[in-house]
Amino acid sequence: MATIWLLLDATYSMDLPILALNKTIKLLLTNLLAINSDACIGIAFYRDYCDKAGLLQTLDPFQITNFQKDTEKILQFIKTIGKASGGGDLSEAITTALVSIKNRL
Repeated sequence: MATIWLLLDATYSMDLPILALNKTIKLLLTNLLAINSDACIGIAFYRDYCDKAGLLQTLDPFQITNFQKDTEKILQFIKTIGKASGGGDLSEAITTALVSIKNRL
């Protein structure tokens, strides 16, 4: 069983791509599941280190068993991120996000 993580920058400059994700997540999941039907999906959003609140938020991997219900679960998680915000420095928390994901494998 494969575990697939979607790792996304949630700083201000990524606002439009995050909005687009809301519209394309069903297609993305359909394509991922066509490649590996028993894949587990996890999502992590990270911000800059200076954005202490919400530095890293994750939806731990789970297997898609009910496409409609599970897609809605993912969409609800994406909505908890809210509007992309913060940023403005060079120290994005991508390393922290990658280490966190590695530790969850």
